[in-house]
Amino acid sequence: MLPWIRLPLLAWAVRSALRHPLDWVLTSLGLGCLVALLGTALLLSEAVSRTSAAILAAAPDLVVRRVAANRFISLSVHEALLAAESIPGVVRATPRVWGTVAFGQKPVTVLSHSHINGGRNLEPTPALPAFPEMGQTLLGPGLATAEGPSAVTLHGSVALTLAVAGILDKETGVILNDAAILHPVDARRLLGLGENEATDLAIEVFHESEAQAILPELARAFPWPVAISTRKQAQGAYTAAFARRGSLVALAGMPALLGLALLTAATVRSQTGRNSDVGLLKALGWTTEDILYQQILQALVVGLPAAATGAALAYGLILWPGVEWPGRFFLGWESSPPTLYLDPGGAGVVLVELVALVLLPYMTAVLWPAFNSAAADPVDLIETN
Repeated sequence: MLPWIRLPLLAWAVRSALRHPLDWVLTSLGLGCLVALLGTALLLSEAVSRTSAAILAAAPDLVVRRVAANRFISLSVHEALLAAESIPGVVRATPRVWGTVAFGQKPVTVLSHSHINGGRNLEPTPALPAFPEMGQTLLGPGLATAEGPSAVTLHGSVALTLAVAGILDKETGVILNDAAILHPVDARRLLGLGENEATDLAIEVFHESEAQAILPELARAFPWPVAISTRKQAQGAYTAAFARRGSLVALAGMPALLGLALLTAATVRSQTGRNSDVGLLKALGWTTEDILYQQILQALVVGLPAAATGAALAYGLILWPGVEWPGRFFLGWESSPPTLYLDPGGAGVVLVELVALVLLPYMTAVLWPAFNSAAADPVDLIETN
C-alpha cells in the first residue's frame, strides 16, 4: 500500500460514497461517457495522423507527372528516365503504372509491381509474398467476398478477366483496401498505356533536403510540361485533410464540455447540500486536514475508475487491431471499409491529458465546498442544514 494512503480514511471515503449509490452511479456514468466520447475523437485524429505519416515516410521523395491541357497524361518511360537521371542528386527513378478502373459498380485502384513500396523496392514483402503473373491479380481485402472469387473482370480501356491469385492481408487494408495488383503488362492493357508508357515517375534523391532544391532544374529537364510533387507536399495535403476531419473532434467536444460543466455544477450543489455531514465529523474531532483528505479520496474512488473505464473504451474503439467502424463513419468508406491497424503511439499521452482535463473540474467541484465547510464552525453547519 502506498504510504500516502491512509486506510481508515479510504474505507470511510468508500463508505461515504456508498451512502449515495445513485449519485455514485450517475457521476461515474457521466465521467466515463465524457472520457469515452472525447477520447474516441481525439485518438482517431492522433492515430490516423501518425499512421498516415508512417505510410508517407516510405513514399518517393518526388513524383513527376506529365501535364497536357490541364490534365495528367501518360509519360514516355525512356524520355522520362533520361531526363531524371541527368539531374545530379537523383539516386533512382522508377516508372509507375497505376490508375482507376471499374469492378462492377465500384471503382478500383489498379497497381502494377512497380508501384509497390513507392518504387523503391521491387522485391516481394511480407504483406505481398509474391507478385501476380500475367493473367492474375491480387485483390485488396475490401474487394474480397465471402465466396472468395476465383476470377474477376475489371473494366478499363478494355475488359480484362483475371484469375485471383490471392487476397491481400487485412493489415494492408488502410493502404490497399480497394486495390488490385497486376502484372505490368496487364496493368498497361487495362489502363490503355503503351509498352513504353507509365502513369508517373517516382524519384528518390540522395537526401530529402535536396528534393525541393532540384525542382526547377528537374522540371526543365523534361521535354514536355510536368507537375512535380514532393513527399512533404503529400504529407501537407493529408494533414490538411485530417484537419478538416478534426471538426469531428470539435462537434464531439462541444456537447461533451457542456456535459462536463453540468456535471461540475451538479457536484458543487450536491456537496454544498451535505455540509451537515462535515459539521458532524468536525464535532466528532476530525481535523480540517482529515476532512479534505477524505473528500479527495472519495472523489478519486468515484472518478478514477470511471475515467479509466472511459479511456479503455475509447482505446478499444479506435486502436483495437482490426476495427472497421471508424472507416465507415469517419473516414468516408461507403462500403467494405478497411480493417484498421492504426499506430497507437501517443495514445497514452492523449488519454492521460484527457483524464486530467475531465477530472480536474470534477475534483475542484468536490473540494471547493468541502474546503469552505471544513473551515466553518461545526455548530453553524449542523444548524444551517
